[in-house]
Amino acid sequence: MAAAQGDPCLISVPSALGFFLGSGCIYSKTNARALIAGGMILAGSIVLLAGITLITVEGFRRTGALSAVRQVPIAGPWIAQASPRPAPKPAPAPAAS
Repeated sequence: MAAAQGDPCLISVPSALGFFLGSGCIYSKTNARALIAGGMILAGSIVLLAGITLITVEGFRRTGALSAVRQVPIAGPWIAQASPRPAPKPAPAPAAS
């Protein structure tokens, strides 16, 4: 790969009247590339998590696993309240003779 040509600064402070008074690089091109790459990784992670969530929800709907989870004594009542479908009714108690 060839060496980079030109100024490495994206934003620089010019010197005043030719004197070296605080001139320098505020933000380099390397920093800008790193910031853009980090933003792209963050955006991709958000899309990935949304996709995994949608696939998991659809899998629960198609396989009927949601009804199995509703029958768990600890989590069942909370899931039954949060789900759009009604919870299964418990079996009636046997009649005493």
